Amino acid sequence: MQFVQVVLGLPVEGPFDYSVPVTMRQAIQPGCRVWINFRNKKEVGFVVGVRRKTAVAAVKPVLGIIDEHPLLDRHLLKLTEELADYYCCSRGQAIETALPAAFRLGRPCQPAAPVPAHGTADAKPPLPEVIFDREGTDRWSLYLDQADAVLAQGRSVIVLLPDKLLVQAALMRIRDRIAQPVEELHRNMPQEARVWERIRSHPRCLVIGTRSALFAPVNRLGLIIVDEEADYGYKQDQVPHYHAREAALMRAALEKAHCILGSTAPSLESWNLAKKKLAGLRTLERRRAYPLVSLIDMKNIPAVSRRQSIVLSKFMQDAIALAVQAGEKVLVFLNRKGFATAAVCNHCGAVLKCPRCAVNLVYHFQEQKLRCHYCGYTRQPPAICPSCASGYIKFTGAGTEKVESELARIFPQARIRAIDVRQPWARESADIFIATQAVIRQPERAFDLICALAVDNSLNHVDFRAAEKTFAVLCGLAALTEKRIVVQSNYRQHYCFTALVDNTPEVFYREELRQRKQFAFPPVRHFVAVKVRGRDEERARAAAEALRQRLQSPDALPGRTNVLSLLPGQPPKLRGYYYWTILLSTEAVRPLSAALKLRLKEFKHSGIIITVDVDPVF
Repeated sequence: MQFVQVVLGLPVEGPFDYSVPVTMRQAIQPGCRVWINFRNKKEVGFVVGVRRKTAVAAVKPVLGIIDEHPLLDRHLLKLTEELADYYCCSRGQAIETALPAAFRLGRPCQPAAPVPAHGTADAKPPLPEVIFDREGTDRWSLYLDQADAVLAQGRSVIVLLPDKLLVQAALMRIRDRIAQPVEELHRNMPQEARVWERIRSHPRCLVIGTRSALFAPVNRLGLIIVDEEADYGYKQDQVPHYHAREAALMRAALEKAHCILGSTAPSLESWNLAKKKLAGLRTLERRRAYPLVSLIDMKNIPAVSRRQSIVLSKFMQDAIALAVQAGEKVLVFLNRKGFATAAVCNHCGAVLKCPRCAVNLVYHFQEQKLRCHYCGYTRQPPAICPSCASGYIKFTGAGTEKVESELARIFPQARIRAIDVRQPWARESADIFIATQAVIRQPERAFDLICALAVDNSLNHVDFRAAEKTFAVLCGLAALTEKRIVVQSNYRQHYCFTALVDNTPEVFYREELRQRKQFAFPPVRHFVAVKVRGRDEERARAAAEALRQRLQSPDALPGRTNVLSLLPGQPPKLRGYYYWTILLSTEAVRPLSAALKLRLKEFKHSGIIITVDVDPVF
């Protein structure tokens, strides 16, 4: 008798044993998909093991085989197992994350011709390499040189970027240089399954895409490049909450491939790997001159200006005026979209919020709409206050549209344009440009003067990574100019700014890592967020409190693990669900993940959804 171990793309732990009919025994292998009966429903299952015995008394038979040959090879199967163990999800959920939607639903896959192994089974995995590109664009020549060399050895390359716009820009560079097949792969793209099949058929190729391209079924993987590795677009916001950078390191180690982590400002996790000699560090110094950085202390601006909500200091206005007169190009940076960040009743003080999320609605002047930036909800600005029927709603807080209006008032002679990175724009089209953080992803653009507004909003965010994120933005802005940067802040003595002014990024990383060690924050220890959500606010709160008490009981969690807090989510309501977060701190993720799976299996609460986010991004 033959049995298979099957997992499903559901939040249930397996594997589950099924018997294999005689007619299927020759074809069924680990990595194949099968049809099974699970809870009286026909489901797609993934075979992860074959055995001769089972401890289950009544075993259901496999209903049918979908794949004549394994859909996932042994490396991808092992990778999904590691993801499930680390990110506290079921193995079936990890496998589904690696597959196009069509294959998750049971669509047959064209068999691929077998490709001989590349003979690295006993080789030692190459040391990962962190690339600190201070120029902003130099790392791409290094990427292409490495990719060329790997392809010449008969091995494949995977290149990851944070979003599709960056993928399109990188494709032009790559196709001009690489002679081997180049495939673009994204989740839910048209013909995704066919591209996936085509990749399997190439003996060697280069695959480029967003984070899901990490699971491309390439043959003979030799190199993984994660560009802008500090970008939080690499963090999956659904279960499993994997981070593509960490998953890339896992896959590279499994397949003995080289992994390059490149950016204009490395994440503290990557910097720490390099300092611990677990990764190499290569700094590409600037070829251009380093810009002159001026810090404007906003605590010393006149009180009347503060009352009038002037967003541009006199010093910054003078710098912009001189630049425009000289025919130079100015970038005004503000990382807030829209015209105003809040709509407030001038009579009762009520703030208009999204009905599905506990956040302020942002006013967009051009659309004449209030918009939620979390769920996309929109509405027309009301003529009267919904709370007190007063007839005046005022808009407070500054977004890019308000800055554009302010600049047009101060500099009526200047051509002013807000940059939408999704649309083409030319340097000659305006004198003053306004942009959010997305402009940093276009380092080939150059400006003569960069003015950074409201940087303190990022620095004051309730997030232990706030300084790191702020410094990454400032480094990105520095890569856009070689002349001058003006930054407005109330905290000019912060080491984030002093490192920028003195051109000493190592000072920032040293101080930030020292503080993280002092408070036992990542990357020194790991945070794990257990998220409890429900439609009913009180029921969600009660369930979260009950779960916290259970996790704090003796022997509930492994040693070196602490329950730090139980707090409402940020935001506390999102898309109609009320959120609570139990924050855990641990030195070892995998033992904690295994313990949480057991504890959550025992914890039953009607109408409540519980998920686990390892190494969360707040």
